[in-house]
Amino acid sequence: LSTFLTEDTSLIFTYGDEYVNSQSYIKSVPNISVTAKENKTSWPVEVIGENAGHIILGVNSSSLEIVDITKAFVRVTVVHSSTLIIINIVIGWIYFAA
Repeated sequence: LSTFLTEDTSLIFTYGDEYVNSQSYIKSVPNISVTAKENKTSWPVEVIGENAGHIILGVNSSSLEIVDITKAFVRVTVVHSSTLIIINIVIGWIYFAA
């Protein structure tokens, strides 16, 4: 967030297009209760991989103060091979540079 919130809200994590983590690539991320009195604009989130694969971790909120939250997401890739990790990083940078 770029400014402090004036009302309490919750940040609800989504897995792909679902509110339930049914694919088990990562452990479910607990939702965050945001209290306006905290005067915070960021919260730490721990993502722990379980099984190989990838998933889009998004966030949703019912607060009217948080605008265009649909663009807030992270693509999480869980791999069990150092070689695959390096290949994935190289492909990601090539895609980014192109």
